[in-house]
Amino acid sequence: GVGLTRGLVAHTGAMVRFLPGRLGRLVAIALQVRLNTHLGGHELGRASAPLDLRPLSGRPSVARHLSARTAEPARRRRRDPDMPKRPMTPWMLFLAQCRESKPDLDMLEVMSWASERWRKMSDSERAPYASEYAVSRAAYHRAMDEYRATGRAEAWRRDPQKPRRPLNGYLRLFTEVRDAR
Repeated sequence: GVGLTRGLVAHTGAMVRFLPGRLGRLVAIALQVRLNTHLGGHELGRASAPLDLRPLSGRPSVARHLSARTAEPARRRRRDPDMPKRPMTPWMLFLAQCRESKPDLDMLEVMSWASERWRKMSDSERAPYASEYAVSRAAYHRAMDEYRATGRAEAWRRDPQKPRRPLNGYLRLFTEVRDAR
């Protein structure tokens, strides 16, 4: 049950404290992820809060890692440098103009000031930004159609010169058996 599992966590948490450096952190992260999935409330019929394993280390940098779902961050997908860039929205156009007009303010202050002004603007005041966006959007769609028509989009998805991953043992055996037939 839950009490037994939490008791095991307390005991394991005490043992993890004595593991050296990075090994202790990795074991604590694995334990946290395992318990969050196990005690997530689906088997219990109710939602339970994730267990707090921060006492394992007093350092805040380790506590941040303990709350993470996975140990490594997601990777960004590479973008084709020849692909046309999307146009800036009316809000982004307005924000860029605000940044130019207030270079002495930092980013947070400019954002709050610009959002306040944008909320108070009427549709007629927003019209120049919307019309500029419509023109750039039409140009983007033309450029994107041209990009797709040249076939560069498909070429980017799968580069013919890129070597394929080697077959694993099972697939090699499977191809040998299939070729033997």
